[in-house]
Amino acid sequence: MRAALTAAILLLDFVASAQLKKIVAETVIQSVTIFSSGARIERVASVSILPGRTEISFAGLSNQLDQQSVQLKADANITLLSVQSTKDFLSERKIEQEEKNFIDRTNSLKDKLDLDSKLLDVYKNEEAMLIKNQAIGGTTGVKTTELRDALDLQRQRLTEVYQKQIEIQKRIVNEQHDSEKYELELQEISKKKDSINYIVTALVDSRETRDVKFQVLYNVKDAGWYPTYDVRINKVTEPLRVLMNANVFQRSGETWKDISLILSTGNPNDNATPPQIQPWMLGFYDPSASMANEGLMQSEVTGRVTDGKKEPISYATVIIKGTSSSVQTDANGFFRLQNFSKNSSIVVSSIGFETKEISIKSGYNTIELEPKTSALSEVVVTGYGSEKSDLSGSVAG
Repeated sequence: MRAALTAAILLLDFVASAQLKKIVAETVIQSVTIFSSGARIERVASVSILPGRTEISFAGLSNQLDQQSVQLKADANITLLSVQSTKDFLSERKIEQEEKNFIDRTNSLKDKLDLDSKLLDVYKNEEAMLIKNQAIGGTTGVKTTELRDALDLQRQRLTEVYQKQIEIQKRIVNEQHDSEKYELELQEISKKKDSINYIVTALVDSRETRDVKFQVLYNVKDAGWYPTYDVRINKVTEPLRVLMNANVFQRSGETWKDISLILSTGNPNDNATPPQIQPWMLGFYDPSASMANEGLMQSEVTGRVTDGKKEPISYATVIIKGTSSSVQTDANGFFRLQNFSKNSSIVVSSIGFETKEISIKSGYNTIELEPKTSALSEVVVTGYGSEKSDLSGSVAG
């Protein structure tokens, strides 16, 4: 009997520990990082957790919460099974029911307003009929008593008709006023629907009873800051003093009073994944490979070709001696050569100038060409005209 009782107690303890425990945690804002567009909220909460699985709800979070940005951290050795963010459905259903009640009241008020409007039309028609039917007796006339009774009847009925019209008009004014008030209240309810707070629900598993400090981090959308500058100067001889002011705005539905604010020029939605850095592999020095490549010099040479007056020579030919690799200078006399052997020479030539050969030197080179000199034979020019004259001379080229 005792063994059965002990087994039953153990089973009850196991079932009790296996049941899901639910806790609603109260959070407070610890810090806010404000970006030029958006903000990062950090909330903290202390929760006492029992052994087993516990569902913790962090309620009252911003209605502008970005669900993809939610993070949950704990300072204890517990297992975090799941985290999800949803809107506060209880508040949403409450607002929806409140909205439905207002819509029903508004429709009922519209029905009364329509009925009173039609009833007012009825009494106005009756008033018109009473006024039209004032002629009685025709051409034969009517007795005095009959006339008095008819007038009394008409007066009494017209009075009743006017009283009814006044009552209905007052009711219509009040109903119109109530209808406008209901419309404004409906608009406020619609705003409440847009401002429903979020709840972050976490499922955790713990092996022991402990107090856990949680951090809830998330981004909000409708917030930010922008700078303005205040430039001041006391004297012309003194430096300017420039003060930067931060203008902060937020419509997150949360209160940031007495909260540590951090301003950032970054973007909370940028990818925070560190970049992949390509490594530089270390190797061993091989002297033989260096000697084999000693005859090649992977470099480039640049320069300018000019004449004796330092004027550029355009379209001169620059060729690596012994190869077919050549370039021409541009309109300003500049050239560039690449991939040549060490100890190579270049040959520079141009029409009207002496060809020049120089050894290649890495870097920038200025090459000056000398003009060709060639004497022309003496030329005798004889002219004939009305007056005989001799003209002779020599032209040296």
